[in-house]
Amino acid sequence: MAGYQNQPRGGRKRKKYRLQNPFRFVSFLAILGVLLIALIILAHSCSRSKDDPDKSASHAEESGETMTAPVRQIIAWTIGVANMTHGLDEEISIPVEEVPIMYTVVIDPGCGGADGGNPGVGGIREKEITMQVGEKLRQELAMRYPEIRVVMTRTADEDVTSETRTQIINEAHADMAISLHCDYFAGSSERRGASTYFRRTEGGKIRLDNGTEQTLMDISRSIASVIQLKAVTALETDDRGIAEERFEILNATLVPTVLLEMGYISDQSDYDKITSSGYQDALAAALADGINDMLKEMYPLREPEQTAPEAVIEESSRG
Repeated sequence: MAGYQNQPRGGRKRKKYRLQNPFRFVSFLAILGVLLIALIILAHSCSRSKDDPDKSASHAEESGETMTAPVRQIIAWTIGVANMTHGLDEEISIPVEEVPIMYTVVIDPGCGGADGGNPGVGGIREKEITMQVGEKLRQELAMRYPEIRVVMTRTADEDVTSETRTQIINEAHADMAISLHCDYFAGSSERRGASTYFRRTEGGKIRLDNGTEQTLMDISRSIASVIQLKAVTALETDDRGIAEERFEILNATLVPTVLLEMGYISDQSDYDKITSSGYQDALAAALADGINDMLKEMYPLREPEQTAPEAVIEESSRG
């Protein structure tokens, strides 16, 4: 992938040096310049004194000065430059304005602990890949969209049941949740591509900022479409589309939730990409953009610290 891999170049590599503190180096040059000018002035003064020593001594005695004017000027310049450069080598602290939290998103890295998930053709298992991408997605959201609060269902290689994951999502009062997984097909090593799933049951209705009410199923379908497009574009793999599923984490949650199968780790091409740091970075950035786009589309009028609207569950929607 040309956009993320540095191509090797022939020839001998040149070692690069970088200044640890450029401000201190500049201040050193400034003082050195002043001292150089001072030496020139002092040499010129000594030359004049040598040409007419009687006149110079007489002038010094009349004024009662023990230090010549050029020397005093040199000292004054040196002190002035030192004052100007004082503090340049100190760190400059720039106050960072805190961004109010507007939205909440739950990231669910699939598998973990005893559940290693699907095995990859190169030895890396599903649980490792989902954790890597999940953490990078968290970092992308924190860095580029600080108004989005992120909740993780797991942050290490630990056992987390499906019920616990669902509970974390529901108790976070999130606006949406995304579960990350890797697909596997034992019958063929050439099946590849990403797919995104959403709930099969309607669930309940949520009122959006435009005044309309939509079911959890409809909102999840819209989110799945955006996530699918972002994932396929970033991973440069086949588009296997979006589909309804009965996964517990999709249908037992009270917020719009989607499950992304990032690719088939039984396929060498998909495996190489989804385990590549460059492709993982691209995927995390793309997913962060998709999540942000959907949040701003659903809740453009959201106020700081405002919690997500709760889904109104109707008896006919349960199941």
